[in-house]
Amino acid sequence: MRQKKRTIVNLLGFLLLFLIGVPVAHGQSYINPANGHLYYLTPSTMTANDARDYAWGEGGYLTCINDQDEQDWLVATFGSSAKYWIGASDELQEGTWLWDSGEPWSFTAWCPGEPNNWSNEDYAVLNWRSSGCWNDWHEYHTNYGIVEIPDTTPPVTTIHVERGNEVLPGIFNTDASFSLEATDDQSGVMVTWYSIDGEPELEYVGIFDVTGSDKHYVEYYSVDWAGNVEPVNTYRFIIDKDPPVSELKITGEPPDRATDNDVYLVPVWLVIKAEDELTGVDRIMYAINGEEYEVYEDPIYLDEPGDYGVIYYAVDVAENVEPANKVAFTLIDLQITPPPGCLTNKDCNDAKENEYCKKKEGDCQGYGECTPRPTMCPYYWYCRTVCGCDGRDYCDACTAAMAGVNVAYQGSCSDPGPVSVQ
Repeated sequence: MRQKKRTIVNLLGFLLLFLIGVPVAHGQSYINPANGHLYYLTPSTMTANDARDYAWGEGGYLTCINDQDEQDWLVATFGSSAKYWIGASDELQEGTWLWDSGEPWSFTAWCPGEPNNWSNEDYAVLNWRSSGCWNDWHEYHTNYGIVEIPDTTPPVTTIHVERGNEVLPGIFNTDASFSLEATDDQSGVMVTWYSIDGEPELEYVGIFDVTGSDKHYVEYYSVDWAGNVEPVNTYRFIIDKDPPVSELKITGEPPDRATDNDVYLVPVWLVIKAEDELTGVDRIMYAINGEEYEVYEDPIYLDEPGDYGVIYYAVDVAENVEPANKVAFTLIDLQITPPPGCLTNKDCNDAKENEYCKKKEGDCQGYGECTPRPTMCPYYWYCRTVCGCDGRDYCDACTAAMAGVNVAYQGSCSDPGPVSVQ
């Protein structure tokens, strides 16, 4: 019978609300810009304790009013045409009013003559007889309650790549541009801050650029309207626009008579090393004598005499490709490859002083042929002076040959010549 009466009362209350108009705010939620808290009405009219339980179940409480500004905002937002449960009661000790949130009791807006505890009234309602004033009322009355959800969760900010060639996550081989996106499901994002490589913070207003080959980092965070500050996020990345540098070394013995660095005795090993300061070397490519390129993994062993041309280059992790390097050299085997000629007089039968290593004029450091020295020279009434490869002047080429010396150039050694002497 009591439940039936309660149902009749509820129906009458619903009809009354329908006649005076359910507040426009019903079914919507609102952010108070002063504190960033979220406010909305209970889904239906209910008793004080049911409204309180509903608010707690939502993760909040019936609204707690701390100053006149909040009071005015609530009335302006939810209207003054209906009574609303608020989160104040003196159920624990008569006359000692407490907020459900546990906040200090520092502000009141009681209607004149209230609270009067008429017939043991322990729960506060807003909009009793005039706009915004409070009254203590019995728990069993049914009203909408104003639910307040405090915003204790900071925003979430993410960084996005807008421009730049990101070859791998966090590795670019071009300058890069970024944007920041912040979200806050309750009070909303007030401001987003960021800094680049430890520089002073800047307020985020749009896409920003990071330039130059280096290891970079962007720190960023947001603040919502409730004052919640997001922990600082750090995005680390590398811009590497510079290719690696490689070097080829030939490990082998040059023959005794070799004067250039491009002649070696077989066998030899080709060792290629590469360095890249930022992202590191990904691979080294090489090709020998026009063959297909191969990935260099271990030293290359060569034991066949002949002329060789090697092209090689390195590629770093950021896919920067080094310009191709080229090296040419000759491998010989003295046991099966006859020497191409003499280099010095010691290579000839010089012990008897009847041969010398004859070379073309001006080719003091090249190969020559062992040739008998002339025993006499034509007589001229004047000298046709030549500069010998030993840096001395001779009357003519024949006179130099008698001394076992080749001609560097025509003229005196004191004059500048086209070919340097030994």
